Amino acid sequence: MTYEADAGARGFQALCSDIGRLPKNHRIRPLVEAARKIRTLPEVDRLAGLRAVARQGAGMLPEHRTELAAVMDRERHSLPAPEVMHGFQLLAMHSAGLIPQQEGWREPELHWHIDVQPDAERAAAFHEIVRETAGWLPEHRVTAERFLAGHLSSLPVEERTAAFEALVERSKGMPADCREVMLTELTARIGELPQTSCLGAFVSIRDQVDDLGPVGQTAVLGNLMRRVGFLPVDDRVAGLEAMRLPELNLPREQEAALLQRAASCIRSLPESGRLSTMQTILTECRELDTRHRFEVLNSLANEIEHLPAQEQLAGYRAIQSEGKGLPPALQVELLETLAWGITKLPRRDRLPAFMGNWAQIMDLPPALAPEALCGLMQRIGNLAAEDHLGGFEAVRVPSMNMAPDAQLEILTRLAREIAHVAGPNRMACFNALRTQCMNLPAQHQAAALKSLAASISHLPETDRLAGFEAIRAQAADLPPECEAAVLKALKQNIRWLPHANRLAAYNTLEAQIEELPPELRDWVLM
Repeated sequence: MTYEADAGARGFQALCSDIGRLPKNHRIRPLVEAARKIRTLPEVDRLAGLRAVARQGAGMLPEHRTELAAVMDRERHSLPAPEVMHGFQLLAMHSAGLIPQQEGWREPELHWHIDVQPDAERAAAFHEIVRETAGWLPEHRVTAERFLAGHLSSLPVEERTAAFEALVERSKGMPADCREVMLTELTARIGELPQTSCLGAFVSIRDQVDDLGPVGQTAVLGNLMRRVGFLPVDDRVAGLEAMRLPELNLPREQEAALLQRAASCIRSLPESGRLSTMQTILTECRELDTRHRFEVLNSLANEIEHLPAQEQLAGYRAIQSEGKGLPPALQVELLETLAWGITKLPRRDRLPAFMGNWAQIMDLPPALAPEALCGLMQRIGNLAAEDHLGGFEAVRVPSMNMAPDAQLEILTRLAREIAHVAGPNRMACFNALRTQCMNLPAQHQAAALKSLAASISHLPETDRLAGFEAIRAQAADLPPECEAAVLKALKQNIRWLPHANRLAAYNTLEAQIEELPPELRDWVLM
């Protein structure tokens, strides 16, 4: 039996009829070859060709049916666009063994292109497809029902809720992997429902995940939480509460991922429900291991700015308090995130938050305190102007008891922060750093003084010469190599002095440079 491309649709149909006379176990090879020729038919005849192949495949052994289905799946894509889903219908019915070997048989007429039907007939067409696909294999049902979900918006608004519920009901009998795909698709369509139906749809999807397994539950619920913003504002807290995460007994990793997703929903809630939701998440994350608890707390810290202004400090303190139960290294990481959040707080709340961080840092092991203080000091400039000096001193004073290396790191960074202190307090901060570094070893003292030299430009103009001269005089007590390094830094920053003071300052500096050993003098003057 052969078929030539130019024999036309009639010849193809005759070939399929001949194949149908063979014993069932001998049909597979010629049917596969015939199916591969479907794309050579005129476009208008390809669906009929696919139907003929499917009809002759009836009653095959399961393994033969699967082999033929793979070829049919490829060939259906050669059909004209309006007929592709009809080809899929034939494939699905063949795979499920629903096609009789009967001359003249045709598949039930389903109106797949719902959007071109008259408005009054669309819902009926939708539900007819739902009924007809009930006997298909799950992998084909999920494709058909995802297709239908994509056409929910084509239905009249008053028909969409019933259609959505029909698809949710159909998903119940699917294997877990197919149900996960279907529920994810339906989740994406919640925004197409009437507002009054959205919360019910939200809850109905949540109720289908209990036996999906941790990975599937996490995927479906994570996508569902992303849609909280599609609920009416007054239903959003209820939607998030409907997740009922503790009931799932998820592995810690999945539970943490969902709690982080819940944290990101806080900004979508009505303001009256944001702090209480944050507190609920804080309570639920206490059962997590330390790393995952940190990740949830860190996510919550990024949501503080979305709380009502009068509740932001309360949220900040609640997270900070929970963070005290973390290992010290993770506390430092969380404190860094919280310190950044100080910039978003109302100005009146910034100092209390700053000092709350400071108090927690004071309880950390000495080796970790410098890193945490460095993160905190960057927020000094975000405090109210009258609090700058207090914030500066809160960081500087504890550093006096630190090892030289740690103390130097704090002093060097604080020298840069002078630029962010209110103008009248800058000279006081400058002198406090300069005085403190006198107690450091010579090399550390020189490094601190170099940093201060670079900050002369941030002093009020009337204070710059005094700052310059104070560093120069202090450098005179250092070993020559250290003194030279400081004098070179002063020489590079002399341009920041008022014009009237520069010549005298340069002459004094040059006289001190002349006292250095020749090789150091030449290096400074170079």
